[in-house]
Amino acid sequence: MRKNESKLFTEMIIFFFMVILCFGLLIIKEKSNSIRSNKINKTINNYIDTNYKDLKDEFIIGKTTRKNNLYYKKIVNNKNKYLNFIITYKNNKISSTYKEDYLEGRSLFNVLEKQMNEKLNNINKGDNYKSLKVSYDIKLNNCTNNIKNKLIKGNYDLSLYTINDSKTINLNEVEIQNEIQKLHNYILSLKLNPKNYRLTYTDLNNETKSITIEFNEELLINNINIGKLVIENNDQVLNKYSIKINHLN
Repeated sequence: MRKNESKLFTEMIIFFFMVILCFGLLIIKEKSNSIRSNKINKTINNYIDTNYKDLKDEFIIGKTTRKNNLYYKKIVNNKNKYLNFIITYKNNKISSTYKEDYLEGRSLFNVLEKQMNEKLNNINKGDNYKSLKVSYDIKLNNCTNNIKNKLIKGNYDLSLYTINDSKTINLNEVEIQNEIQKLHNYILSLKLNPKNYRLTYTDLNNETKSITIEFNEELLINNINIGKLVIENNDQVLNKYSIKINHLN
C-alpha cells in the first residue's frame, strides 16, 4: 500500500513539474515574441521616419500586426481611409506598397472600381451587356492637384473611369459603329459619365479574329464615325483622334 502511495506521489510530482515547465516555457515564448514584436515595430517606425518624413502629417499609422512570421503595418491617409498602403517585415527585410497603393492610388481606385461595378450590376438589366465593366486606368500621381484633392476628399463623381465591354459582331464599318453608338446610348441611359471606352469585338464569322478599340468619350459626343476610322486603319488619322487599336489572336 505504501509502495503504491509512494509511486502515486512521485507521479504527481512529475506531473506538476511538467505542468510548471510547460507553463514556464510558454511564458518565455510569449515574452520572447513580445520583445521581438516591439523590436520589429521600432524597426518599421524607423523605416517610416526615414522614408516618409515629409508625409507623416497626412498619415494615420496603424498598429503592427503579426501573422505567423510576417509583420505588417497599415498606413492610412488622414482624409480618406481608402487611400492606404502596407509596410511588411519578413525575414529581416522590409517592403512597402507605397508607390503602387498610395502614390499611384491603386488602393483608392480598387475600391472605387468595386463600388462602380456593384452599382453597374444593380442597374444593368440588359442581357446584351453582361460583359460590361468599369475600370480606373489612371494613376493618382498623374492627376492634376485639383482632381487629386477632390478624390482624396471623397468627391468620386468625376469622369475618370473606362467602360469595358466585349461582344461578337460582324467586323465591318457599319456594325462596329452601330454597336458603339448603341452602347453609348445605353451608358447615357444609366446616367454614367465615363472618360474612355475599351471595346473588344470578335468577328461573328471567325472567332480567331478579334479587335480591341480604345477611345475617348468626346469622340462620341462629337459624332465621330469610329467604325469607319477603325476599318480604314489609317495610323495618322487614328493618332489624331487618339484611337488605339489592337488586333488579337
